[in-house]
Amino acid sequence: MCQITSICKYVQTYNSANEVSIETEEGENDEELEISKSLNEDMMSNIPSLPPWDERLLIGEFSSSLNFLLKLTNENSSDIIPTIDTIAALSYIEPVQAWCPILNESYMSSFLHQFKLQYHLSLLHDTFLLGNGTFLAGLESVFFKNENKIGVELGGKWPPRLFDLNLALRSIMLETITEDELFAFDVTGAREQRNPNAFDALNFLQLHYNAQYPLNLVITPNIQLKYNRVFTFLIQLFRVTTVSKRIYNALKANNARFKTNTLNKLYRYRFQFDQFLRALQGYVYDTVISETWHMFMEQVQDLNIKTKSNSTGYVSVIMQPQMFKSYHEHILDRILYQCFLKQSQQRIFKILQPILQDVLDFASIIDIYYYSGNREEHELIAKCERVFDDFQNHVWQFVNVLKLLEEKGSGRLGNILNSTNNEFRDLYGKHEAKKGLDVFVKDLLTRIDLNTYYENTNK
Repeated sequence: MCQITSICKYVQTYNSANEVSIETEEGENDEELEISKSLNEDMMSNIPSLPPWDERLLIGEFSSSLNFLLKLTNENSSDIIPTIDTIAALSYIEPVQAWCPILNESYMSSFLHQFKLQYHLSLLHDTFLLGNGTFLAGLESVFFKNENKIGVELGGKWPPRLFDLNLALRSIMLETITEDELFAFDVTGAREQRNPNAFDALNFLQLHYNAQYPLNLVITPNIQLKYNRVFTFLIQLFRVTTVSKRIYNALKANNARFKTNTLNKLYRYRFQFDQFLRALQGYVYDTVISETWHMFMEQVQDLNIKTKSNSTGYVSVIMQPQMFKSYHEHILDRILYQCFLKQSQQRIFKILQPILQDVLDFASIIDIYYYSGNREEHELIAKCERVFDDFQNHVWQFVNVLKLLEEKGSGRLGNILNSTNNEFRDLYGKHEAKKGLDVFVKDLLTRIDLNTYYENTNK
């Protein structure tokens, strides 16, 4: 043990570049001291020595080249000496440019395979974009519990209790979404909603997705904010279309309470509501979300395959996390533009919103009539006619705005992207605009007013 201690002290002293000395501890006798000195002398004589480093080994290739150039300069050589910019370009920039695509491809490969980026994107589509039918049915069962009431209701109270609402929404996640632990509903704004018949009554409902590193590099908080803007609108549209269906069920279940003439009018009003909502819903889900998301998934799939034929176009641009994040935002911006949800389109959406509010008001009138026990049909018809007239007037205004947008060229997504200096506008015009996805306003206008019914009605 004495020998081991001495060796350790010696190594520590040698590493600190001090003179080697062996300290004695109290109680050590002369014999132990002699042994220590003997060990010290033996180690000093057996210390391995390394030859000094050759200075050439301490100089890198760049330093050697620079010294050579400086030497030529001092010797007034007539040889051409490259500038610092040339040296930097050849020694640093070009090697980095050669390696960056390889590194980016490796990085994106880890996103796609190790971290299953495509799978997480599908989860976002199933929830935020209501792509999962079971998830959507679960939301309907939460907010339309009462079969005898047309409008939204949760537990007979409004605003709903946060505990009950959280519990119901959490159960939906557990039953319908595989990775339910990654999602959470935020309903803190529910207490501020006082009118269950208001168009924005369900705007408090927000979704949060726990994107863990490194997925949070391409699914950022700003991207989730855009997803929630689309989600809020889809919930609004889903609620109004559900109410329209329940109006029909309520009228059918109470045929005996109405005169034939009254019932026919109510059915006709409800049919007009349903025709508009089917056109709007088909446009949003088929043209806006389905087509746009399908194109997005095609590019992600191309990244997954990474064949030589896909080395140009979108794939070459988004083959790095930062650009993929920008492309992800670009896809959501396209959805927002086509749904008139961007800040610059607020005036257009404010013309669409009263149309949907009219349907909710009509349902509220029917609900009140059933629950009040009132038998005065002329009052019911008068109120319903007033709402229906407002509805037709609002649709007429919306159709005229769409026609104006189409005439000015603002109904083409390519023109909108060009006006906003979008970095993907050239690729969009080259690949997707040619597939008929560009004229979104014309698509919606054709669905709503193919036979110019609303235009002729208000002349």
